[in-house]
Amino acid sequence: VSPEDLIIHKIASSRPRDIEDINGILIRQKGRLDINYIRRWLKKIDKANKKSQTLKLFKSLLKKAQELSLPILGGKQKKLRAVNAPFSLRG
Repeated sequence: VSPEDLIIHKIASSRPRDIEDINGILIRQKGRLDINYIRRWLKKIDKANKKSQTLKLFKSLLKKAQELSLPILGGKQKKLRAVNAPFSLRG
């Protein structure tokens, strides 16, 4: 599953834990996501379900992630590493 497809799947459910996961994906995958692909699918979801506001939610999450991942300490990004984790967190 691509990060984009995972975001689309998780945002459709909009559970609090899924929203947290989306924030993490947006921050870790900064600059590597196909944002247009995500937007296209969210528009289709919103069109199919008139009550759905997935695109609006995605835009607010994207903005928040961009604000949180601003350069820190003289322009250097702080990188997170997983220690003794059974899986890899790329970032």
